[in-house]
Amino acid sequence: QALVPAGAPLLLARSARALAFLGADGWEAWTLSDTGLAERVVAAGYTKPGAIFTPDGQSLIFPGKVDGIYRLTFHGLGTTLMCGGNIGLSRRVPQSWAFAQDPLRLVTPQRDLDGWLQVAFVHVQGPSRNFTSGGSHHYGVAMSKDGRMLAYVQSPFDEAGDEPFVEDVYLFDFANTDAGAEQVDSRDGGKPLQGPAFIGEHSALVYLAGGEAIRIDIQATTPAPASQN
Repeated sequence: QALVPAGAPLLLARSARALAFLGADGWEAWTLSDTGLAERVVAAGYTKPGAIFTPDGQSLIFPGKVDGIYRLTFHGLGTTLMCGGNIGLSRRVPQSWAFAQDPLRLVTPQRDLDGWLQVAFVHVQGPSRNFTSGGSHHYGVAMSKDGRMLAYVQSPFDEAGDEPFVEDVYLFDFANTDAGAEQVDSRDGGKPLQGPAFIGEHSALVYLAGGEAIRIDIQATTPAPASQN
């Protein structure tokens, strides 16, 4: 039986019959075949929060014991080092991530040397590179299905404090990199389930602000080459 500790978050894969949770021995993943046979794999000793399923639901990505990002493959490879860096978590904002394809890359905040959350592209076979930088937190990432559009939010909130803060919503188009990131809104920060998120390939950006659901339609242009993503 899958014994989920009380209060532990339960992760569900989107494209496979799989679930994961942080158990007593480390990150634990269960897969269920069409015949009903359940299989269990454990990344023993990896007890930091912040795991993420790969899009196909066949691997689990999570922080290392000390540093680095590791990957647990459910059928054969076990636990392996994916790349250096970290999966940046915060007590003040929800965890966020997205994936870009061709090649497969995880898009997620990481902590830089100064303690700020910065959006990074992490190749699932390693290595990683930062997309944002500077004296503000960048988080709340979303990626369009075709890899053309990136959305995120930014704020210089105090990680150790509890004062309310405002965050700005940004949109970046890889098909028009010269324009840079465009600020599209500001809203009360740190609230869960606010988005941003994309509809369709990249046709619209949606998010919550001021108690309203906002939709920004995105004009279609020629997609950017994969090397620019």
